[in-house]
Amino acid sequence: MSHGVSISEVPTGVRPPVRTTAGLPVYVGLGTINAGDLTCVNKPRVYYTLAEAVADLGPVSDPSKWDLWTLHEAVHAHFSAYGVAPIVCINVLDPNNASHYATETDQTHYFLSDGTVRLQHYGAPDEAALGVLLSTVVVKVAAATKVLGTDYTIAFDANGFAVVTRVASGSIALNATLLISYRYLNPSAVVAADVVGGYSAGVYTGIEVIEQVYPALRLVPGFLLAPKWSESVTVAAALATKAHAINGAFRAMALVDLSTDGGVIPSYASAAAWKTNNGFNQLDEVACWPKVKNGLNIYHASTVVACVAGVADAAHDGIPYASPSNKTVVGTSAVLDSGADVLLTRPQANALNDQGIVTLLNGFNGWKLWGNRTAAYPGTTDVKDSFIPIRRMFNWIGNTIILTADRDVDEPGNRRLIDGVVGTMQSFLNSLIAAGALVDGVIEFRSDENALADVSDGKLKFHLTLTPPSPAETLQFVLEYDPTALAALFAAA
Repeated sequence: MSHGVSISEVPTGVRPPVRTTAGLPVYVGLGTINAGDLTCVNKPRVYYTLAEAVADLGPVSDPSKWDLWTLHEAVHAHFSAYGVAPIVCINVLDPNNASHYATETDQTHYFLSDGTVRLQHYGAPDEAALGVLLSTVVVKVAAATKVLGTDYTIAFDANGFAVVTRVASGSIALNATLLISYRYLNPSAVVAADVVGGYSAGVYTGIEVIEQVYPALRLVPGFLLAPKWSESVTVAAALATKAHAINGAFRAMALVDLSTDGGVIPSYASAAAWKTNNGFNQLDEVACWPKVKNGLNIYHASTVVACVAGVADAAHDGIPYASPSNKTVVGTSAVLDSGADVLLTRPQANALNDQGIVTLLNGFNGWKLWGNRTAAYPGTTDVKDSFIPIRRMFNWIGNTIILTADRDVDEPGNRRLIDGVVGTMQSFLNSLIAAGALVDGVIEFRSDENALADVSDGKLKFHLTLTPPSPAETLQFVLEYDPTALAALFAAA
């Protein structure tokens, strides 16, 4: 030690918590990766901008095709309609899987106009127009095969269509008729089992890829979605199961859709029975119905819930204590698959809410999401499992604790560690109380919950009591007539 006074410092006992992204949506579905990144198969990709999403999933164009290219709906909703990011997308459509592509052979309906022609369907399925795999294109004139780069070029236009362009110095005449063969991605061949996926020989597919989101991206999922596909009982169950335990630690919420097929659920009165009969009643699940229409764009209600919740979270410093209910949606009507309008009265919308279904209501201030309850309601009435914002708060706080306390694992289990954990977590809870996100929150290290045998075996248990505010679902005002006020009529002038 040098002569004189010196100073040293020790690490702060109360450390800031590691915050998680409460409403990070993870979408499982299909994209036109032929016009984007062909390696984007069964991998979690995060997008902070529309340009990033288009680079992987191809241009987001014709909304009438979103039922095939379901990830395009998610991208458009988040970046073009609501402006809320980031999102994570997992594309399950595999150009190397023979069951996921189809072939067009020597089609004769391509006529050059000013030296170009766009490949689009003429009698072929709609998906052939947007799913062309460029490396498989073969161009002929009569029986003669032409050479790429010498006789013609091919590229995607801004809408994701493949365009063949004649090279002036090549051997194709200006207004030639072309015979063209190609493979194209075939989303109609994808089945629910592809979306559910699995794990085999170190490879994750479908919904199981959600296990790779945190290891690959260092992001914690908040919502799990598969628009259109979650109407399937098996897909919805897989999402709810995965939401309950991601990486053996994290917890999220599955946003799923009830069928919007008018032959299955013709009206709101049929929705509750369909929900019950198909097992849409899990703790970590939100059941949504019907769809939202805005001009030509039609979104699944699950997608809209993720967007609206993201907007609400952003307005509350990223803390998910505000319900998405009674928040504005970007839409002009609620519809079924057929396009038929669904105009619910408030009592009808409330009847759906009473069965744990989030719906849409053209209320006193425009179109709103309507409903605070998880799919577990009314079978489960415990407030932490039946109210969406309270369930989300428990998930978010739990995920935050996992990330924050993980650095204390395997440290000496002494008084300093215990006090440090309690101090850090209580400081975090106090900040939530101050923000209005908790009514109260307390962490304790209780002697009655920590037997000496457990402590000596390295097992420490901390007890947290949490009280997030319930949504003010019902406001009652009592109006009373007061006849005594009439006495004022007889007062002296």
